[in-house]
Amino acid sequence: MRESFDGRFIVFEGLDGSGKSSVILGVKEILLKKGQEVVLVADPPTIEPWISLKEYFEQGEKIDKVAEAFMLLASRIDNTSRIIKKSLIRGSIVLADRYYPSWLVYQQVRLSDVIGFSEATMFLDQLQSIVEDYNLVLKPDKIIFLQGDPKAFAQRLKERNGYKSSKYDDIDFQHRVAEAYEQILANESCEVFFVDVMNLSLSEVITRVMNYIH
Repeated sequence: MRESFDGRFIVFEGLDGSGKSSVILGVKEILLKKGQEVVLVADPPTIEPWISLKEYFEQGEKIDKVAEAFMLLASRIDNTSRIIKKSLIRGSIVLADRYYPSWLVYQQVRLSDVIGFSEATMFLDQLQSIVEDYNLVLKPDKIIFLQGDPKAFAQRLKERNGYKSSKYDDIDFQHRVAEAYEQILANESCEVFFVDVMNLSLSEVITRVMNYIH
């Protein structure tokens, strides 16, 4: 049974370069002005020991891919226990820059090359079902998916000051991730809102997201 909380849990998903971080900061500012307590989290988490592994998660390829999937799952369970649940109990609005949908999508694509697409999908779905059944990972109240052209997002990243390349940057990989997102979010049981960001300014995206949140 899903745990009940006074707060709300909003997850933002999308490809790298879709503008999630900027949108989240804009939404946070509006909510704070309305007197809401807001907590920002990310996946992988920005708490120790996971923050120290961030560079490895984004660039390392030394560990077995299945083992890495378990490490990322462990980081989410830890973040949920230490930060997310406690914040929701206090009545905070938790805004997450990625959560389990990212894990399902990215690991599905990566593990497909190891154990096959169908097997990877079934394996990850079973793991997700187990951790949800035991409330180790939570169902969000809403998921906001920022969608658009993977090539355009990749170009945004290249133009960003201080951007470090990632093992996920390959454009073919990003196209596969975009397709996997559509499949997984179409079967998601919580509310999912799709925002096409390609022809919208940042302020317009934030306004649209706020309409969905309320």
